[in-house]
Order: sequence, then C-alpha cells, then structure tokens
Amino acid sequence: MPHIGRQIRVGIATALCVLVSAFPVYAAATTAPATIQSVVTPDIFITEFQTNGGSAAQEFVELYNGTDQDIAFGDPTTPVAGAPQWKLQFFNSSSVKTGAPTWTTTPTTSNSVTLTGTVSAHDYFLIASNDYLPGGMTPDLTYAASSSHLMTDTGGGLQLLSIDTTTAVTMAHDRVMWLAESGDTALPQGVLASPASGKSLQRIPNDDSEYVADDGMLAEFGPEDDITPLDGWLPPVIVEQADPAADTDDSDATAGGTTAADDAPVLPPVSNDGLTAPQITELLPNPATPLTDANDEFIELYNPNNAAFDLESYKLEVGTTTLHTYAFPAGTVIAPLTYVAFYSADTGLSLSNSGGQARFRDPAGLVLNETTAYGTVADNQAWILDDGVWQWSTSATPSVANILTVPVVAIKATKVATPKASATKTTKATTTKKASTTTAKLKTTKAKTTAAKKKVTAAKTAATTLLDKPKTPIHMGILVAVAALAVLYGLYEYRHDIAHKFRQLGRNRKPGLTDRLAPAGR
Repeated sequence: MPHIGRQIRVGIATALCVLVSAFPVYAAATTAPATIQSVVTPDIFITEFQTNGGSAAQEFVELYNGTDQDIAFGDPTTPVAGAPQWKLQFFNSSSVKTGAPTWTTTPTTSNSVTLTGTVSAHDYFLIASNDYLPGGMTPDLTYAASSSHLMTDTGGGLQLLSIDTTTAVTMAHDRVMWLAESGDTALPQGVLASPASGKSLQRIPNDDSEYVADDGMLAEFGPEDDITPLDGWLPPVIVEQADPAADTDDSDATAGGTTAADDAPVLPPVSNDGLTAPQITELLPNPATPLTDANDEFIELYNPNNAAFDLESYKLEVGTTTLHTYAFPAGTVIAPLTYVAFYSADTGLSLSNSGGQARFRDPAGLVLNETTAYGTVADNQAWILDDGVWQWSTSATPSVANILTVPVVAIKATKVATPKASATKTTKATTTKKASTTTAKLKTTKAKTTAAKKKVTAAKTAATTLLDKPKTPIHMGILVAVAALAVLYGLYEYRHDIAHKFRQLGRNRKPGLTDRLAPAGR
C-alpha cells in the first residue's frame, strides 16, 4: 500500500509540472519585448525636426503621411482591436556616437512618446514640446521635454514605430541620428550634423515632390535657414546681385540686351512701406464648360490693408516641381480691403488639374504666402482659404469673399504632397514662410540636386523574421482544476494524521458527555 501511495504522489506531482510548463501564468497578460523590423516602404516619414528653438526645451518633430489613406495613430485610453499603436522613440547622444545605436531597444514610457490623433493622406503632423508653437503653428500633439524626451544639440536619435497590438510585432518606419560637429573630426556614417539654434533639419523631396527613405532607414535631410513646420521644403529663389565693380552705363549693353544695372535687386514700391502683403485666398484650377482652362482659371488675392497696395514687380508662382511665374506690371494696384481675381487669360499661368500649389512672392523672390498643395480637382471646385484652412468648395467666388460649400464626395489625393479634402475633415493651413533679412541667407538649389541623386529603390527586404505569437494566458478553469488536485493530494498525503486527529477528538469528547448525564448525588 505505501508503494501505491508513493506512485500516486509522483503522478500528481508530474501532472502539476506538466500543466504549469504548458500554460505559464502571466501577470496582466504581458508579452516579451517585440523584435523591431524595418518597413520596406514606410507609410510615414520624419520630415523635419528642431532640437533648439531658442531654448533647450523648445523642440519639434514633423511627420508626413505618404499614403493615399488617412492614418489613425489611435488612443491608448480607448484602443481599437487590431489597430496599431504608434510611438516616437528617443535616443541619447552617447547611443549615436558610433553611428550604430541599438534600434531594437524596447520603447517605454521613459524613452518614447505615444502618438494620438489622425494624420490625413499626403499631409503633415506636428509634434512639439509643451507650450511651444514652432513657426507660430499649433502642434497636433505635445509632450514634456524631460531628460529622456529631450532632443539636445549635442546629439541624439529618433525612431518612428508602429506596434501591432495583437501580435506585438513592431515596425520601424523611419530613423534619424545627429551629433554636434567637433573640429575636424568626421561624423560617423549616416549621422547628420546637429541643426543650429533656431534652425531645423528638413527632409528634401525628390524631383517628383515625393519623400523617399535612404539606405538603413536613415532620412535624407538638408539644413534650412528658416523652419517650415506643417509645410514642405522648397528650393530657394536665387537673387542675382549687381556687381559693384561693373560698368553701369546704360549705353554699354550686353549681348543679351541687358546691363549690369538690370541685374540689381528689384525693391518693393515705397508706397507699400508698413503695409501687410496681400494674401492668396482662392484658386480655380479646373473651370467647368463653357469656361476654359486657358482663359478662366484664376488666382485670387486679398488686400487686408486700409490703403491700396501696389503689386508692381510682385510675382505669382504656380507648380510644385516645374515652376511658372507671372510678374505684375506697373500700375497694378489692389484697392483697400478688396479681393481681386487674376485670370489665366492675363497671367498665362496654368493650374494643374492633377495637383499643384500657388505662391505670392515679393520683387526679390521671397515667398510671402502660399496655398497648401492640392490634389486631383473636380470640375468647377475652388481651393479656398476658410478660417485659416485650405479646402475644397463647390462655390467659386472670384473677386468677392469666399463661400465654403463642402463637396459631398471627397477628392482622392494624388502622389503629390496633397492634403486630403473631405466633408468631415479639413487639413491644416501653412503659414507664411519667414523671409531672410539678407540675400546671404538664400541658398542654391544644389541641395535638392544632390538629394535627387541619392534616391533609392523601394525594394528593400525586411530585416528580421516575425515574432512568434505570445502564448495564451492560462484559463481559469485549468487553475481551479490544478488547485483541486493540490487539495486532494494534501488530503491523501496526511490521511493517517487526519484520521488520528478525529479519533483523539472522539475520546476527549466522551468523558465530558458522561459527566453531564450522571444522576445528581452519585
């Protein structure tokens, strides 16, 4: 019999070990850190960042959705089943000094920011430190620039991640590293030079106005004198300076019929001193029949001043890659507080029906204001500025105040960087770019040419294999069964002791009962 009992005990213990090993018990169903993989064709890019906007705590990161669909970052407080969770992960300067940080570091609350909200198709998303309005723009998301979330001038790194909430597979969409330059010491491979205080590093689009990823998921960035949050980088306009040593005698004409004096910068009319530049307020890229593109497309300007504004030598410019410009002739004036539409029949400017943009430049070529880029255009829909937001309207209103009539069906965005228009969502407006105070700040288009040569193919292979699915937490019924087996095992193991205890209690109880039943006096 003892031999049989020992066999039973061994069997129960073995069963317990098998159950526990097959169904490990989790605390709150946690999973092991996910393997981080690189996306072949990123959905979202890091397109601009600033590490110091005048103080160490003033910083921002701009993202761009390169797809034709809106992307919802989600909300950790009310997660949607199956929807990925997006994070922006920070790396310190020491981790990028060799150019090879541990990108597989698990994102945590101390080294990353969880993204919330939605970024529209072909549109930008601005993330900034608390109480900072870069370029006067209101961020879509803010975070505390703490020690672990602080992008310093000395160096650092950023990684944009999407995490599958079901499988825990984590995908890296973009990465960037920077370090402060030190003398003649070369920066590690793939590491950018830190932007100066008040400046930023911006991704340069290719000749098709598209953002692409470089080898190793490292972005192509170029330094820019002026930050452009919620906007794309544009090649600067080169202003030809007159040679002071050149002969300015009008009689000494060049072969092209111009003189050195003709190359001098054109100054705005003196009458405009102290006035605010007119604002582009409406475009009509695709007028409906019987109107024609050649005659009836228009760009509308509004003069917000209480005085007339002289447009002589100011310019309208259209296009995103191939640019076309119209310079206003002498005598072109906008009356105070007036809208004026300038038609293609007069300007010769053609607005593309498949996506484009318009800008208003001063005589020196600096951008004073511009529209956001638009996508494919339906007949007779106007691209209007309404309460600071560019969006489509089915009511074209040349030379009068805009009327917003939202189209019933949204226009599908094209590959050009285009905010998506819909009946329920509007995109953000770009703001007037800050003009450089001297022509020395104007850059050549060499940066864009160099970036175009660095285009890479989208055919890249994933870095690692998919992470195994996490094991399912143990079912409550199995736990109850294991607990019952443990109790039965205890009862069996101590059965003799329990029986002896009951017999002892029975003996102790009998004398007391006899005393109570005995007759009095005996």
